Amino acid sequence: MLNKIPLFKTMDIAIQEAAEHLPEGFRVIIAVEKNGYGVYLEDELTNEIAIDGGDGMRSDVWEAIDQARIIKAGA
Repeated sequence: MLNKIPLFKTMDIAIQEAAEHLPEGFRVIIAVEKNGYGVYLEDELTNEIAIDGGDGMRSDVWEAIDQARIIKAGA
């Protein structure tokens, strides 16, 4: 598992640092809607996987990166 981003970092810094670790061909999608949000991982075949890192948006983004790396390693 990747190191988690310290909570004091802003979301834009957290996302930029996480993006550096995202494997080629994958996307992390943050969907904001009334009363909530969702984080999704889109794989190379454009399949969407709902992500729940369990501790807020920063955790969700890093969980998506972890899942992408696992999927990529198994390919």
